[in-house]
Amino acid sequence: PQAKTEYNVVLTLKQDAPPGPFAAMLRVHTTSLDQPVLEVPVFGVVAPLIEVDPPLALLRADGTAAGATRRVKLQTSSPSQTLEIKSITCDNPAVVARVDAEASSKYAHIRFLEVRLSGEAPAKRQQAVLRIETTVAGAERLEIPVTIEGREAATKN
Repeated sequence: PQAKTEYNVVLTLKQDAPPGPFAAMLRVHTTSLDQPVLEVPVFGVVAPLIEVDPPLALLRADGTAAGATRRVKLQTSSPSQTLEIKSITCDNPAVVARVDAEASSKYAHIRFLEVRLSGEAPAKRQQAVLRIETTVAGAERLEIPVTIEGREAATKN
């Protein structure tokens, strides 16, 4: 029998790979006459530097605390990386957000935000954007879309 040669191939992601799913084809050229070219499909998902869950917030002016408040989780892709929130602002004064210090105290890489309607809610549906400044290199600024179901829209449903 002929001696076999084996190779271990290790694939790595580029440091600047964009977050999200990807697909690629690994092509290996060999000296074998039976199989001169091998093609191996490669699939994966690149985690964002900071995952936002849910990726958007829906607030409803329906008169209930459950409708007017949302919890948003921010988590770094590496548990060894500390996540600190420097500031939170919103382009709509009806929306306020703060870090839930008690819930966020258990893990250095996870922060929970409480996003809620404050003051007079708009009458109709509006869009807003939460802008968050963090200490994570490469993800210093995050934007979270917020949809506000105003009083008229909330009472129709």
